[in-house]
Amino acid sequence: MVGDAYRSCRLATEEDVINYKKEQRRISLRNKITQFFKSYDKTKSLTIEELEKIESVIKNKL
Repeated sequence: MVGDAYRSCRLATEEDVINYKKEQRRISLRNKITQFFKSYDKTKSLTIEELEKIESVIKNKL
């Protein structure tokens, strides 16, 4: 079911389910990244390629 209240609920479509799963994945990734960078010591284990990928993402968002 999709909706904020009983009266406005409707059956979830396949697209609703797909969008929900995408949003849950985004939240999960965001939380993992946030937790990772709370401890800067963990960045020492990253390879140059991984650091460059992170840099690329940051540059694209700024």
